[in-house]
Amino acid sequence: MIKIIFNIAASFSTGKNRKCLTLYTLLALCLMIIPPVSHVFAADVTLSWTPSSTNSDGSPLTDLAGYTIYYGTKSGYYASSIDAGNVSSYRIDSLVPGFTYYFAVTAYDISGNESTYSSEVSKYVIDNDASPPVISGVYANNIKSTSATINWTTDEAADTQVEYGATPSFGYMTPADTSLVTNHRQTISVAPSKQYYYRVLSRDASGNLSFSEPFTFTSAEQADLTPPAIYNIQITDITSSSATISWMTNEAATSQVEYGINTNYGNKTPHDSNLVTVHSVNVTGLSSYATYDFRVISLDAGYNEGLSENGSFTTSNIAPSITSFSGIPGTAYTNDVITFTASSSDQDGFIVRHQWDFDGDGNYESDTGTVPSTYYRYQSPGNFNARLKVTDNSGASTVSSAKTILIEPPVSQPSLALYLTADPGSGTVPLSVIFQTSLSDQNAQVTTYEWDLDGNGTYEAKTTTS
Repeated sequence: MIKIIFNIAASFSTGKNRKCLTLYTLLALCLMIIPPVSHVFAADVTLSWTPSSTNSDGSPLTDLAGYTIYYGTKSGYYASSIDAGNVSSYRIDSLVPGFTYYFAVTAYDISGNESTYSSEVSKYVIDNDASPPVISGVYANNIKSTSATINWTTDEAADTQVEYGATPSFGYMTPADTSLVTNHRQTISVAPSKQYYYRVLSRDASGNLSFSEPFTFTSAEQADLTPPAIYNIQITDITSSSATISWMTNEAATSQVEYGINTNYGNKTPHDSNLVTVHSVNVTGLSSYATYDFRVISLDAGYNEGLSENGSFTTSNIAPSITSFSGIPGTAYTNDVITFTASSSDQDGFIVRHQWDFDGDGNYESDTGTVPSTYYRYQSPGNFNARLKVTDNSGASTVSSAKTILIEPPVSQPSLALYLTADPGSGTVPLSVIFQTSLSDQNAQVTTYEWDLDGNGTYEAKTTTS
């Protein structure tokens, strides 16, 4: 513990007057008040002391490290402290005039040991400020139909207040904002489309008040609070993946469509910020043969939003695709069996009908439903352009390209079988059956027999006469 005992003189200086008194304390203090040079709020206080070079037991003081200054506006309670270092005087800045400040000092050694407080000294800081704030940079901004913001600056911290009205004598005054600042801003209430006179007021901490010269501004017109009226909504150019939605508004406004598979929507087209009265938006990326809910959105220049009632539309169906269509054999005789097969697909549904036009006349002689195959016997010779029509579950259909089947006249065919026998004619499986036939051809010798054993048009066996 450091203990330094010696006589000190505490001196206070204000202007040309000086007062001294003698104290017995732990440290020698001499307090001097340096008055402000110019118009400022704060005062400077200089503390000085002449410490001894020995400890209280007479031993040399060799490990002194420095001094800590404690001060505040309540005796014995020091809200602030300053490490002054190893000096014999220190100036404290920015003390607020109009208050009594209390000071005490401690010493500390190189190990961090600190002495008790010295005797307390105090001083009332006199307010010598008689100059009002200097106001500059007055202007009005954010001028609306119901309010405006008044701005200005002062050369010293001061409060904030505005006097204003519709005549040069003003008539209204805002409540004073007592916060001491140098950048000032206050919002006033106004009526639409009126000229206003105003001046600003600022009072510093010493009560010195400044008024600005009068200024004027004109408030904005009455704000538009009415959203656009939306009417004549049309849905056109519907495809399997897009639709065009158009509408009209009673005032210029922006264009946007909100849409989805239910009234929660969930999707929006890009916002077209052009202000127009005739609107058209192309909605893309839709699923085929799907029903969409939508509503249109228009914002006027005042950002008032108009919303339509919910509407809906259904995208068109994608027609099925025929990937293959064949008739085998492609060349045959009258009454021969021609087997037709097909393969098809549908992106947004499934195939429900296969309709077969065997002779290309536009009439469909057979409808096999979901079965993609059939057979046909041509009764007369010629070239026949067979076609297939497939239809999906939503009614969309596709017709194939023509498949040409050549049917030759019967003169080049073998005569009909005179008889055909099967022995046995019935039995249980497994069953071996011997088929016998007799036929002749007036133009050639019969060499080959092909057997359709189950009558489905497919020949499962082939025999020769040799």
